[in-house]
Amino acid sequence: AVAEGLGPDLAVLDSVWVPEFTAAGFLAPLEELDEGWISGEYEHDFLTPLMDAGRAQGRTFGVHAEADVAGLWYRRAPLEALGLGPPATWSELRAAGHALAATAGRDAHPVVLPGGSKAGEAATYILLALLASNRAAVLHDGVVALDSPATIETLQFLRALVVDGVMPVEVVALEWDRPIRLLAHGAAAICFGGSYEAPRLAEAAGLLLTELWDHFGFAPVPGGPRGAPATLAGGMVYGIFRQATHPKLAMRLLEAVTSAEALARMSRATGQIPSRRSAVAQVTGDSALLATTAELLQHAVVRPATPAYARLSVQLQAMLEAVLTGRLEPPAATARAAELIGAVTGLPLRGH
Repeated sequence: AVAEGLGPDLAVLDSVWVPEFTAAGFLAPLEELDEGWISGEYEHDFLTPLMDAGRAQGRTFGVHAEADVAGLWYRRAPLEALGLGPPATWSELRAAGHALAATAGRDAHPVVLPGGSKAGEAATYILLALLASNRAAVLHDGVVALDSPATIETLQFLRALVVDGVMPVEVVALEWDRPIRLLAHGAAAICFGGSYEAPRLAEAAGLLLTELWDHFGFAPVPGGPRGAPATLAGGMVYGIFRQATHPKLAMRLLEAVTSAEALARMSRATGQIPSRRSAVAQVTGDSALLATTAELLQHAVVRPATPAYARLSVQLQAMLEAVLTGRLEPPAATARAAELIGAVTGLPLRGH
């Protein structure tokens, strides 16, 4: 619609689209519409990881409507029955998986995640958080950094979960919302997912959102041998198009819907993290889930900022799927994905 000149004045889009829309010249830099709001309010109250995700070339092109983080959802009862808390390291996760497998029913799985192309961006979102937990990255300092020992270790760990029977290979065929439903119905004990899944988890489990924390917990992705517990920030942003008929009015609307009061109302209704510090302060006292996820957001990494993100994401999904099914060994899958990501982004490979 935007390419045809039929775009709206104001739109909500995934934050990963900002670099592509910006490179195409579609989005208006918000400094041109209200410099005072950007410098006086936005830069002082909005959370740093989210500001980074909405900016390019030193200018602001998107303001987060809400935020979410990647991590582990878990059922409290099965872990507590074994005297376990949420795992903080890969080795603890693997040990918990083995212990859960020994007590699980015939159709139950200790660990699930969105594991392939059928899950789309959800698989990439979780994989990027897992890579961050071992200090691995896809892009770094203008090069493709994926082909590294840290990435290979991450994939080896995930494949080991399958080989050990801790995670079913069938995760490669799950649609994006199927893992959280397995957790809700008791068919899994631990699920890699996003904090944005709280309302869906509560509904599928037959709980009110306010009751969710009594039965389920959320923790960062456990740390790998090279890293520490980690998380990834995501979310939707408001953007104003250059072709907007009423750009100043759109900016006034953007400022209204991202006020601290509006974001706090949104957060209480959905369980999503507000993008402003002042709104976070209003809601974290009301919800243990929001207090936990908002704290994680302070230290979150963000997805690679590139106009070619959609094609990069597809290659990461294919890499994950190939390793989990055993079609490719982690070193071969990593090298192949790095090569293809270099081709779609135009960036050189590290060491080449």
